[in-house]
Amino acid sequence: MQMHKGVPNADKKIKKLLIELLQIYMQVFDSNSFCEDKQIITNKEIIPIAKDKLKKLRVSELEKLTKKEIFFDQLLDCEDAKKETDNIKRCFWLNLVNFKLLQKILEIFLV
Repeated sequence: MQMHKGVPNADKKIKKLLIELLQIYMQVFDSNSFCEDKQIITNKEIIPIAKDKLKKLRVSELEKLTKKEIFFDQLLDCEDAKKETDNIKRCFWLNLVNFKLLQKILEIFLV
């Protein structure tokens, strides 16, 4: 799908947020930091680092949402997209919900 110049690509922005969040997950649940058998974080030094990264990610996410850089209407600015409107909306919101759920789970786990 082609985007018009000057229109932020919301799909790419959501994807970037998910990638950033998954990188934090990979650090916390790395075999050097996490014990699968006991289901605990063994490397306590990773906790403040992960919390700081989550905080920065939350600020970044808020900025994007308040600046409307992430908004599904931006994805609908071409003829092909208008034909796929419902699917695009579902995918966008599903990705955003997945991001929020993963973010909350990690925040709870790091308490």
